[in-house]
Amino acid sequence: MNAATTQRTGFHNARELTWTLAWLRLCAVAGQALTVAVVAFGMQLPIPLPGLALGIVGLVVLLWPRIKPGTHLGRLEMFGVGLLVLAALGWAMGSVLAGRWTLSVDVFTASAWQMTLGGSFNLWRGHWTQDGSVTETPLAGPGLAEFLTSSGTNRVRGDNVSLGLMLTYPRWSVGLLHQLPVHASFKSTAAFARSGAALPPVPAFDGTLRFPNAFGAGGAWRPATRWTVALDLSWDNWRDAAVKSPETGEINIFDDLPKNLTSTRDTLSVNAGAEHLFSGDGFVVPLRFGAAWEPQGARSPFTRDPVNYVMLAAGTGYNTNSLKFDVALQFRWAHFRDGADFGVAEPGAVMLPSAVGERVNREWRVKMSLILRMTDTDKLNRTVRRIFGGGS
Repeated sequence: MNAATTQRTGFHNARELTWTLAWLRLCAVAGQALTVAVVAFGMQLPIPLPGLALGIVGLVVLLWPRIKPGTHLGRLEMFGVGLLVLAALGWAMGSVLAGRWTLSVDVFTASAWQMTLGGSFNLWRGHWTQDGSVTETPLAGPGLAEFLTSSGTNRVRGDNVSLGLMLTYPRWSVGLLHQLPVHASFKSTAAFARSGAALPPVPAFDGTLRFPNAFGAGGAWRPATRWTVALDLSWDNWRDAAVKSPETGEINIFDDLPKNLTSTRDTLSVNAGAEHLFSGDGFVVPLRFGAAWEPQGARSPFTRDPVNYVMLAAGTGYNTNSLKFDVALQFRWAHFRDGADFGVAEPGAVMLPSAVGERVNREWRVKMSLILRMTDTDKLNRTVRRIFGGGS
């Protein structure tokens, strides 16, 4: 990359960052204006309609260069603008109505109702590189060692929506989750070098990526005050995980085969666990045990032997009013028939595996989590009031 290209790229990135910060600030201003208008209406105060209308027109004028081309980024930004403004409107209406309506249930029950339904809009961003090398050396007889090196870059930009439902009662809870497919743009480049004759360049991949639907259902039962038993199921439609371009068509992300030929399978995972709480003076120590059945969607396209992991886990922690620390130890294992290639082969060449045998995988994992809670919120409240112009 020459200096001019670097300069143009840096200018483009800086411009994109400026635009992003600008529309975020404009969204915040529009949301605050809308909130003031709704609250003023609820309190029967005069509303500055000319100023509010002028602000909305200014917002459209400033964002019009991004709206007019109709690009994916422009539509995404406008979607974010709409979400922020609607969030401000919902908060303002809730503030007004909460003072006028009286609920027939206590505050904890009302909070539980608010947490029954949930949803999220997720942005997926990824950029990574990958490198590899293979060397083939003859063990006997004449011949020279051969090598093959590869390097590549990958870029993903996408979004999806997740929806959830949860019902909580004193002795049991149940929840449902639906993750809609991830639709993303996918770009990939690859370069190869090998001993002997030079390899032709590999065309860059420029297409789309789709991650499949996922469904989850779970429940928890509290047979005693300090005991909780939980079970959940997860369904992943991995056969629909695919990339697509005009050159390749639609192929599965695991074995590069079309859907009617792919060795990838859909999976149903099962997780079960139990927790017992030990309490002391100002602290709680949980003791947890768990087991899981985790089938994998990807399989060898030659043996098509299912890959099923079994997992056992144990964990504990230390929880107080201001600190929550958790640690867990996991052990996973699986064995299945698999094929492997040994030696140097042309990139993209379809070859039968050099060897087929039993593969045994064993994994140990340690997971830790630390959460600090702010118990004295007076300082935080003063800071928030200064930021939003509420005085000291």
